[in-house]
Amino acid sequence: MRQVTCLERNTEQYIVKSPELKVGVTKVIHFERMDGPVLKTRLEELEKVQDVFYSHPNVQMTSYLNSASIQTDAITGYNQRVTFMDQFWHFKELDSASWGNLKYCGMVMSDLDNRVILVDAENRIRGYYNIMEREETDRLILEIRILQTIDLDNE
Repeated sequence: MRQVTCLERNTEQYIVKSPELKVGVTKVIHFERMDGPVLKTRLEELEKVQDVFYSHPNVQMTSYLNSASIQTDAITGYNQRVTFMDQFWHFKELDSASWGNLKYCGMVMSDLDNRVILVDAENRIRGYYNIMEREETDRLILEIRILQTIDLDNE
């Protein structure tokens, strides 16, 4: 078995160890490698998450783009169909090595995995969601609400 250094596994869940992820906020993480018809559907589903949580300063969404094959302007070109709230939804271009390290090592995903990841304020992976299915988007929204309730109870 290979030793992984970008991730810490305690007895309950994985903790992401990456300077890309800010501690103290709940994070919805999306990885994108290329443009295409499926991307539009993913962006529309992510917009539903944004519509619910854009005014919550302790929730952020980030789409990490593999800059070798897709740039931010390709994504923001969908702005006639999808509204991007800059204070909530961030786009970060990473080189292929950094993108792959964060996706495969930090988030424990496979090459063909297109799920969205929910990471809590302590950088613990809380779940993976196939947002190509509306039920999964609804489940993601519910899980974020639950995390927000837990965070309020801990204050």
